[in-house]
Amino acid sequence: MRTHPGARISLAGCLALGTLLLVGARFVRAAAPEMPPPSCPPDTVYQVGTAAVDITPSYPVRLSGFGFRRTESEGVTQPIWAKALAIGADNENPAVLITVDNLGVPDDVVAEVAARLKKEAGIPRERLAVTATHTHTAPMLKGVAPTLFGMPIPPEHQEHIDRYTREFTDKLEQTALAALRDRRPGRLSWGIGSAGFAINRRTKGGPVDHDLPVLVVKDLQGRIRAIYVSYACHCVTLSNNKLSGDWAGFAQEQIQRAHAGVVALISVGCGADANPSSGVTGDKVDVAAAQGAEVAREVDRLLQGFLAPVGGKLAARRSTFDLGGRSRLSRSRAIGPPRPGPTAHGKSWLFGTDLGIRRSTGVGLLAGRGGG
Repeated sequence: MRTHPGARISLAGCLALGTLLLVGARFVRAAAPEMPPPSCPPDTVYQVGTAAVDITPSYPVRLSGFGFRRTESEGVTQPIWAKALAIGADNENPAVLITVDNLGVPDDVVAEVAARLKKEAGIPRERLAVTATHTHTAPMLKGVAPTLFGMPIPPEHQEHIDRYTREFTDKLEQTALAALRDRRPGRLSWGIGSAGFAINRRTKGGPVDHDLPVLVVKDLQGRIRAIYVSYACHCVTLSNNKLSGDWAGFAQEQIQRAHAGVVALISVGCGADANPSSGVTGDKVDVAAAQGAEVAREVDRLLQGFLAPVGGKLAARRSTFDLGGRSRLSRSRAIGPPRPGPTAHGKSWLFGTDLGIRRSTGVGLLAGRGGG
């Protein structure tokens, strides 16, 4: 979705409350610059680190996202990952962005990881963001859509969910610390392409955001080290009972295959109303792979052209607020005794006036500013 040329690029997060958790992001932007500026400011060199940790469980576990599943996972289509970008030197309060192949990450897990990173590396809470691909073929985490299945989860299944949640939390910490250790001088740049496989799942012909924003990390010799991508479409192409990252997982694989040594990170965009045009296919892995290939091809196309450099110091802030929706329910609609309303957490990172990353309740969001 595009704004008037020259307008400040902003990013709005989406949050769906209920049994189906949406994690996403939306880009609202000015026209991307088509020509490089005469020179780049001196502060365009950042200390940047990357890391990737396999988070595929070695045992069966209930998969999240679809309520019809009744058994634990029955194999692995592809490994799933936690990946991280660490940006900034120690004396600049570095920021860490983590992406994960999962439906969504509960705030208590993020809070635990944040507390560990504060203790181990001095990372302030507002300088950590954890985002997800919203794949519906990854393990259920404790506290995420716990009533999804419409019936009690058997104790032996819950034991595996709890075990995976503990291991998942540990691996998020490991991923972040590995990215911090990996920091070295580099430059950031961004561009916005397009992918066409999302459709509006609520209204035929309804609005869809086809923008494909991309953030690229290069070393000082111009070699690509990491690529961060977002697209506003549910990861529901696959609905079988095998672990995978869905189209986002295949996009990461194919980007990395085309660029040896690169870490590809993906966060789902603000796609509450967007499904793949294929629909939910069951076990048609070739369809998810083709969608991932479309994303990877567009990334390659963008890499052949001009990408706008990012400059400015990274500033971060975080706020917590009550959604307050429960107080507006009438007595006739309220069920049970009143309870405190849910809360949401918002934070923003700004690289001067060139680029911003926003987070809302586990959602990682990227924004840029057009040239001119």
